[in-house]
Amino acid sequence: MFLGRMKYYRQSYIDLVVQAGFGIEEERRYRLFIDRFFDRIEIGFCTEWKSLTENRMLEELQSSNRCMTNEKNKYLSIADELAALDAIGGIA
Repeated sequence: MFLGRMKYYRQSYIDLVVQAGFGIEEERRYRLFIDRFFDRIEIGFCTEWKSLTENRMLEELQSSNRCMTNEKNKYLSIADELAALDAIGGIA
């Protein structure tokens, strides 16, 4: 899924270059740069993913999920507090 999203990002940049109206040589150079950049990024991702063991990937996923849950809970708590203050007239 992640690499699929990177393909869409690449295409977005290519579309931008095509729509910009550069000359043929400039467009070719910019498209080559975009292709090389995204190819290197993808290779880096794949190399990193290949080096991770299954347990390590699971640990990272669990850690990431905990962080997201903590962030969500923090913002929900703030929203609840603001709603409570508004209900008692504490927000002007």
